[in-house]
Amino acid sequence: MKHQPKPVNILLSDSTILGKLQQRSRYLHLLTETVRSCLPAVTARQLQACSFDGTQLTLYAGNAAAATTLRLASSQLLQFLRQEHQLHQLSHIRVRISVNPLQHPTKPSDPNTLTDDTAKLVGDLAEAASDPAIREILRRLSKRHKKNK
Repeated sequence: MKHQPKPVNILLSDSTILGKLQQRSRYLHLLTETVRSCLPAVTARQLQACSFDGTQLTLYAGNAAAATTLRLASSQLLQFLRQEHQLHQLSHIRVRISVNPLQHPTKPSDPNTLTDDTAKLVGDLAEAASDPAIREILRRLSKRHKKNK
């Protein structure tokens, strides 16, 4: 017997698991857009509604600054969502900072090294310093430059 693939519209019907998942995704997208409409554009771009269980809405913020802005605005957002969008059962907005696991932190350059030009300037400044202690510190600092290969 030959297996026939099911049409996509049947797989995504409201009664299937995929259909329910699609409905949930659309609802979270609608909540995201609703909350974004209440916020400054800079913060709005950094937020995503990720969970809503009927009483608690969880928002992910892209960074700590956006999370802080959301937390400060959460009581006003809560009131707005209850009144304007008939989410009367909503009792709490939870804000979390989203961490992108695909984004690898970049290794910062060594802060203790100077470019050749900067090292020369610090060396010249050391020679011009009248205080012997400062002169010695600047001389040692001027030796912390990257070696050109």
